[in-house]
Amino acid sequence: MSETPAPAAKGAKDYLSVWMASACEVLEKITGTAFTAIDLAPEETAGQRAGLKKNGVWLRFSVSGALKGEQSFGVGNSDALRLAQILMGEPFDETREFSSDDQDALAELFRQFAGAAALALKPRVGGEVSLQFTGYGPADWKPTVQGGARLKSEGTAQFLLVVLLDPELGGSLNASSPAKAAQPPRASKRTDPVPHPMPAPQETRKIDLLFEVELQVSLRFGKREMPLGDILELSAGAVVELDQRILDPVELLVGSKVVAHGEVVVMDGHYALRVTEVLNPLERLCHET
Repeated sequence: MSETPAPAAKGAKDYLSVWMASACEVLEKITGTAFTAIDLAPEETAGQRAGLKKNGVWLRFSVSGALKGEQSFGVGNSDALRLAQILMGEPFDETREFSSDDQDALAELFRQFAGAAALALKPRVGGEVSLQFTGYGPADWKPTVQGGARLKSEGTAQFLLVVLLDPELGGSLNASSPAKAAQPPRASKRTDPVPHPMPAPQETRKIDLLFEVELQVSLRFGKREMPLGDILELSAGAVVELDQRILDPVELLVGSKVVAHGEVVVMDGHYALRVTEVLNPLERLCHET
C-alpha cells in the first residue's frame, strides 16, 4: 500500500493556501519585496518531501480552537539558513553553518507566519484558531494531507515549503463548513417576559468612570544592566544584547507593570502582540518594573 497521502480536499487546500499567502505577506513586510506562492504538483511535493527527510529542517505546530490537530513544515537546509538571515537582517552567507541562533530565528519567522494565518483563518472557519510552535524534527504521525509551494519574489532566491497535516487536522478541515459555522443560532420560540434591568450599584458606576482613562501600553523584548561608562560610549551601529532569546514570550506593560505575555506577529503592515497569557491581579502587583 502506498504511503502517499490522498489529494487534498477543498477544505484542506484552502487551509494550505492561507498558510502560503500568510508566509508571503510576512516576508513582504520584512523584505519590502512582494512574494507569490506557486503550488507544487502532487508528484513534486512527494519528491521534495522525501528529499527534505535527509536534507531539511522540520518545524511542528499544534492547532487548536475552531480546528484541531497538528501540522509539520519542511524546508531545505539552505532555504532555512536564508530565511533565518532575512529575519535577522543579515546578508546571505551560504557557507555559514546553521547555528542555534539561526534555528531560533527560523522558528520565530514561522511563528509570524502562524500569527498572520490565524487572523486569516478566523472568518473562514467561523472561530478563533490557535497555532502554536511545538518543536523541531519530523512528525511522529503519518500525514493524510500534504502540500507544497515555492515562495518567489523578483530578485530574491525562491524558498520551497512542504506542509504535512495529521489525520485529525485533515479530517476536521474536510468535514468543516465555514458557512454553517458562521450561521447564527435559531431564535427560541419561548416568550419569557423581558426582565427590567436592575440599577447599577454605586461602586460599579464609579468604576465605569475609569474606563475612558488612557494608559500607556508598551512591549518589552528584554532588558540589560550596563555601566554608565558603557552607555556613554554607545554610538550608531552599536549592538546591545538583551537577556531574552528570540522564542521567549514578550512582556506587555501598562505603565510600569507587566500584565500579560505574548508573541509578536505582523498585522496589516504593523507589529502586533498576540496575547498568550494574562497575569492575575496578584501577579501583576509582583511584576513591578
